[in-house]
Amino acid sequence: MSALRFSMNGQIYDVTIVARRPELVLDIAGRQYHALECADGSIEIDGQVLSFERAMDGDVAHLRLAGRTVAVAYWDPAAGAADEAHGAGAIRATMPGTVVQVHAHAGDAVAAGDAVVTIESMKLQSRMAAARDGVIAEILKAEGETFDKGEALATLVPEDGD
Repeated sequence: MSALRFSMNGQIYDVTIVARRPELVLDIAGRQYHALECADGSIEIDGQVLSFERAMDGDVAHLRLAGRTVAVAYWDPAAGAADEAHGAGAIRATMPGTVVQVHAHAGDAVAAGDAVVTIESMKLQSRMAAARDGVIAEILKAEGETFDKGEALATLVPEDGD
């Protein structure tokens, strides 16, 4: 079994690959999903065949599954490890775009998974969430401002301020 962490529309998910053959079995939040890729490009999840399309934008996969589009990125906990060692953490853009809504402000306490900002890229809106509990130190981009992929949108410090 291998464990991974993904960001989907700004929400962080822990995913465990339980099995790869004869079908892919994933454990997400304690629920197992069985997936098979079909010859026609569709995907079968737990016996339900769904239409499926994928477009890559660097490290971000834009998936269209059963009429819904989501942005999925591998979340690397080592990225920003130096910041974490100093008590700071950056909430970084997974793709270039524009800030459409700011949900938290400097000094606000947030929990892991809380939306901090909503961004728009390629007509897709994604909520960028706090990766851990903490306090917003600074919001670096205001509504309407643009940014590049990987650019910090906000910074987070531990609640105790250490």
